[in-house]
Amino acid sequence: PRSTHCISSAASDVYKRQVLAVVDGDFTVKRYRKSGETVLLYPENKNMRPIKIVQGSESYVWGKVMWSFNNVG
Repeated sequence: PRSTHCISSAASDVYKRQVLAVVDGDFTVKRYRKSGETVLLYPENKNMRPIKIVQGSESYVWGKVMWSFNNVG
């Protein structure tokens, strides 16, 4: 399904929140978690694996998802 997201790049508290991230040049919406120095981006779909952000990759959090609208029609 197609979704429209409202993103805040000013939001700072992203732990366990959905974020818009750029991972090696590709945009993705995932749930942000950090443990020590390890950052993982978890999908809502339990059949998919989390993405581990590694040092030196072209990856960053662009902003926090504030609202999400799903097209059901």
